[in-house]
Amino acid sequence: MKQLSIMIKPASAACNLRCKYCFYTDVADRRDTRYYGVMPLEQMRRMLQNLQPQFAPGDRVNFAFQGGEPLLAGIDYFKDFAERVKKYNLRGSRIYFSIQTNGMLIDEQWARFFHDEHFLVGLSLDGDMEANRFRVDANGTNRFYKILNAAQMLTMHEVDFNILTVL
Repeated sequence: MKQLSIMIKPASAACNLRCKYCFYTDVADRRDTRYYGVMPLEQMRRMLQNLQPQFAPGDRVNFAFQGGEPLLAGIDYFKDFAERVKKYNLRGSRIYFSIQTNGMLIDEQWARFFHDEHFLVGLSLDGDMEANRFRVDANGTNRFYKILNAAQMLTMHEVDFNILTVL
């Protein structure tokens, strides 16, 4: 069985946290263009259309989303993405979605979407309140409880998720 894996950064380097150890901030700061904006829907649609011939019967196609913070692209972006994948999957490939997120935007709507589309969610959380002290917002506030609430929302909606921890 063939496998195709595609990593997408739909919101470029945009992020709603200011983690003190973030390597991607440093990478983005060294570019000529720090932030490329949210991937336009038309570009995403063309990408999927161009991938269509790669979908083969029984193959695995993995779409992984990272950032910055990929949820900043908005839920409509992801809904459109999932619908287009279904449209272009004419040969019945096995489709898998995963996303790495800081969890700041996860609410009931996102949790339902992740459940319904069978996303595997990677949630970034560095342990307890003290261990999470470097994961802060623009005001320097530790976002431990906001991220914990996201984990509870995912659990409540029976979303498969894991925790990514930086030690």
